[in-house]
Amino acid sequence: MPATIAGIIGAIDSLLTRLRDKRPELAMKKPEFEPQILADRQGVSFWLVRGHTTVECIVTIAALEAHFWLEPRAGDGRILRIFRDGYSRIRAIAERKLLAHPCVRLELTPDDFERP
Repeated sequence: MPATIAGIIGAIDSLLTRLRDKRPELAMKKPEFEPQILADRQGVSFWLVRGHTTVECIVTIAALEAHFWLEPRAGDGRILRIFRDGYSRIRAIAERKLLAHPCVRLELTPDDFERP
């Protein structure tokens, strides 16, 4: 995970911890911006914030296997590690696709990572 992202996540976690200490009723309302494996295990969801809009993005497992060296039938930990290791490239592709085709939910497939 790049240092800037790690720093931001650390700052958010620290802020949320202080807020929960002062207002315990907010403890369960932590936003879920961490990447998550879909329930059907067909992809990893993550979020892009563009201006005042948050876009749900999904990179398929097939894309991770084809372009990021994820082995078939990998466990959750391995899937998330591969996602984090390739996050810069995944995010760049997602941002380009979003600029070309604005939407509220974006799915990245192996074709999106093909070089022209």
